[in-house]
Amino acid sequence: MKPILIACVTILLSSACAQAQVAVIANRSVAETSLTPAQLLDLYQLNTRTWTDGHVVELMCLRENPDVERKFFDLLGRNPLELRKVWLRAQLSGRARPPLMISSQDDMLRHVASTRGAVGFVARDKVQGNVKILLVIE
Repeated sequence: MKPILIACVTILLSSACAQAQVAVIANRSVAETSLTPAQLLDLYQLNTRTWTDGHVVELMCLRENPDVERKFFDLLGRNPLELRKVWLRAQLSGRARPPLMISSQDDMLRHVASTRGAVGFVARDKVQGNVKILLVIE
């Protein structure tokens, strides 16, 4: 009986984790109140480098969190390697800077909250009031 109960709890927890939402967050200085997936892709492909108010977009990318990262890149329809190639080409040509790579969700929240024009992503349940949510990924 006990192994069956443990298995059921494990399955329930696994499915809850798999269903966790991801929030695309921005510094409170960002004029936008929402983003579409297409706009987000333009940002992360470095096609759009300024916000509508003219401020520079400061891209940040979470690493070391496969579940959140996978959900984010699935929404973009790109895998991380594809975008890293885009970022490297843009950096080598001098056209743009790649996103700042952030190693934890807490660090992402701190960097986005303290950097004018910043945008990044974290698990929805990590978001605090010092950043704004532009998009929630189900």
